[in-house]
Order: sequence, then C-alpha cells, then structure tokens
Amino acid sequence: MESRYNFWSSTEQGQTLLFNGRTGAMLCFPDAVEEDRIRQTLRGDSDYQQSLLKRMGFLWDGTAQSEAEAVLARRNEMFQRDEPAELMISPTYGCNFRCTYCYVCFDNYKMNAEAEERVLKYCRGFIDKFPKVNITWFGGEPLLVWEQVARISRQLAVYATESKRSLNLLITTNGYLLNEKVMRTLYNAGVRYIHVTIDGCDQGQDTRRVMQDGSATYQKVLHNFIDAMQTYPDLNGTLRMNLEPDSISLAHELLQKIPKSLRGRIAVHPTPVIWDGVIRDNQFFCNVADVVSHALDEGYAYYDNDIPIGRRRHCNAECADYFQIGPKGELHKCSPSNKPEVTVGHINENGEPVYHENKIAWENASKPDKQCLNCKFLCFCQGGCRLDRVRGEHDPRCRENYIAITQHIANYYKAHMRNRNNER
Repeated sequence: MESRYNFWSSTEQGQTLLFNGRTGAMLCFPDAVEEDRIRQTLRGDSDYQQSLLKRMGFLWDGTAQSEAEAVLARRNEMFQRDEPAELMISPTYGCNFRCTYCYVCFDNYKMNAEAEERVLKYCRGFIDKFPKVNITWFGGEPLLVWEQVARISRQLAVYATESKRSLNLLITTNGYLLNEKVMRTLYNAGVRYIHVTIDGCDQGQDTRRVMQDGSATYQKVLHNFIDAMQTYPDLNGTLRMNLEPDSISLAHELLQKIPKSLRGRIAVHPTPVIWDGVIRDNQFFCNVADVVSHALDEGYAYYDNDIPIGRRRHCNAECADYFQIGPKGELHKCSPSNKPEVTVGHINENGEPVYHENKIAWENASKPDKQCLNCKFLCFCQGGCRLDRVRGEHDPRCRENYIAITQHIANYYKAHMRNRNNER
C-alpha cells in the first residue's frame, strides 16, 4: 500500500518532487511520463519500480496503523550509538532581556558552588554512558554567568577526553553579552556552536527583543554575532528569527547584513510567533517558509526544524535520558517556567538522579491520541508536545506548522542539491 506519509511538491524550475516524511526519501521526476508511472505504482495499478519504492518508504508492507507505530517506535528508544546524546544545562533562569513574546517567569537565582559540583558529577556519568554527547547551555540567559559556563565546560571537556568520548558544547544566547572576551573564553573552553536570536533588521529586533529598561539591542547583538563568526573559522551558528506579519520583510533585510563568507556556517531558523487567540492566515506561514528559501539562495546553511529528517524524535523530551538541568540541580523535561509538571526530580550530592511522581506521569504519557495516530503529519511531530499529553490537552493549531509543507519540501530539496553540488 502507499505510505500515508507521502507528500508531493515541486521545485522552482517546475520539476515534481515526491517526499516521504517517515524515511526522508525524495524523488525528483525528469518528466511527466516518469511521474505518471510512479503514481500508478503507488495506486497499485503497476509494479513499475516497486522494489525501489518499498525500499525508500513510498510503499509500505502493512496497515496504516503499523506504519504509524513504526514512526512512534523511534522516539521511545534511548539515544543510540550513531547519534549524540543530548543534555541541557541552565545555570540561571534570569535574563537581561524582556522580549515582548516571552513566556518565562524570570528567576535571578544562579547556580552555586554546591549545585555546580553535583551537576558536574552527574554530567561525568552521562558522558561515560554515551560515545557521543551534545551539551547545550541554556537559560534564561546563560552568559549572565559566563565565567561559570566556561569553567564547567572546561571540566566537561576533561571528562570527555578521559573517557574517550566525543563532546560537542553549544550555547543558546541572546547575544548581547557575547563580546570578544566572553567569546574567546567560551571558545577556549570548547564551545563550538552558538545559537543567537535576531528578529529581523533594526526595528524587527528593537521593538521586540529589548533590554529590561526597554532599550535597543539590535546593533550590539548583530555585531557580536558577526564578530564571533569571523574570529573563529570553525565556529558554527544558528540565526533564529521569531517572526510576526510585520517583521517578515525585516528578516529578509537581516540576511543581507551578514557577510557572505560566513553564511555557509550559519543555519537560519525562522519560526512564527503565535499568540493565544490570534489567528494567522495561511499566507503568513508561507511567508515564513519563504525566508528559508531566501536564506538558501543567499548561501546560508539549512536547518531541518520544519521537516526533521532522520531524527529519532521530534523533541528530545521524549527520550528517557534527556533532561534540562536547572540552577539548583533540578531535572526538568523542558523549560519549567509556569510548568511544574516538567520537573521530575533532582541531582543528589553523589551526582545521582532522584525522581519523584512527575517522572511516572511523564513516562505514562507516551501514546498520542487517536487523531494524532490518523494524522498525515505524525511523521514530523510524532504526536506533538508530550507536556500536552501529560496535561491531557491537545493543541488545536498543531497543523498550522504544516500549512507550507510543499515549500518546506522544496527547501529541503534545494539544500540537498546545493550540498551535493558543493561536494563535487
């Protein structure tokens, strides 16, 4: 039978694309005759290229239910040997920004020496457990305690070397404090990836991502980001843009501000800002997808958040081994602001996890509801937010993420072809 997770799209040159969301396989048809023959096979009217289509996932030997189960089976597995295990550390939930759309309740508490020691013990065991590990610094704003971030990072690198493990250190920051001294210290401590948010050129940023006193941030953040990327040729980055209808054009302008020589190391991640009770029309989501198309045309790297390819899970919170570690050594499944359900335990003085009843509730919220199991987009979201399932809720707007699915597929194809051409 034809896979439920087949999608059709087209290139800017008018070629037809067939994409499978479960496997990430894609076919580009040179002419209408070949496309028609494949469509016949998918309908069951022909056996043309049948074995190839099965191997790529466009045909499925089984029921629609069993294919959905195959999608969900991946997210419940532990981190595998061929992928990095993920861990996040938030040394503070304080922040020097007051972004207009932020949902966080700020807490200026900062990780003390005793909590730092417990976290280091826990991380040592985590690094020992997996051959590849990604550890991301998060917040709040982690650079409020940048010296501590650097100190812990250096020690984590020592653990990885002693255990003969591969360690990748990343930081998510608003970029305001990422000056030359801070970046040099972080780089020397092993940080090789920075994730910075800029919501578009000039007023795109300065009407949304402002300091606590409301002052502007755009020029300083952009300067810090560019300076860091120029100074360290092996540093990679993500440029995130939280976009609203009036800032789409400013996102395009921002892409022109970053030197062309840096763009191949910067992945662009535009995402729509959705307010409760605010309806966004379909064109808005298509315009956000257009930012990705423009970024690829301008030489930026591709970020696969829209249609995750090859990931075992849409969100790391699905994995039993994943936690966000808070400044007191708490163990959260995601950012805890106004979400007490996500706190599942803490790290004790021996660096061991101690869990409480929320861990059980989280484990029991594995199965999506029926409407998710029957959804064509299950291959991407894998049942949506696990916290919603813990709460017994379902986001009625979840399908908005895929309004521009044909553009997402075309963008993925464009990135794939560009990478293939660059390798020649």
